[in-house]
Amino acid sequence: MSEFPPDDRIVTSRLTLVPATARIVRADLHDRPALVGLLRAAVPENWPPEILVEALPELLERLEEGTGGLGWYWLLSADTGGPPILIGHGGFSHDPRLADEVEIGYSVLPQHQSCGLATEAVGAMVRWAFSHAGLQAVAAHTFPDGMASIRVLQKNGFQFAGEGPEPGTIEYVLCRPPSHGE
Repeated sequence: MSEFPPDDRIVTSRLTLVPATARIVRADLHDRPALVGLLRAAVPENWPPEILVEALPELLERLEEGTGGLGWYWLLSADTGGPPILIGHGGFSHDPRLADEVEIGYSVLPQHQSCGLATEAVGAMVRWAFSHAGLQAVAAHTFPDGMASIRVLQKNGFQFAGEGPEPGTIEYVLCRPPSHGE
């Protein structure tokens, strides 16, 4: 499966998902004021989440090499009554051995959890991913005690699929919905 093409922002009723660029990732790594300017959004003091700190250098390398971010987004809340706020991130990774499947990952800052924003973001990212030919499934891996993450997946139609690839994880999968006429 080839990389997803670089599309514009994804907009939902409460969120704007901003596609990753090398410039945004560099700013996220090294220049908070530049990040604020590029996203045109407030950046909370507890940004970035630890999981993103670990992933940013690899994402930057892929973007600079031209191998893409495979649909990686910064999540901005647009329903704050003021300027948008950076609330999380999400995107896809791809195992080349699985030609027609991607893995989705996402994280929302603690102060923006439990209000449906992760569910909304995951739904938008999945719809975007399935709009690209060839993709047949989206997988997600979490821990069995990650009830909030499991609820996000279940609300988006993911089904439990067994043990995950990492020790102690479980997998949920969402298959491409059949198109009309199938």
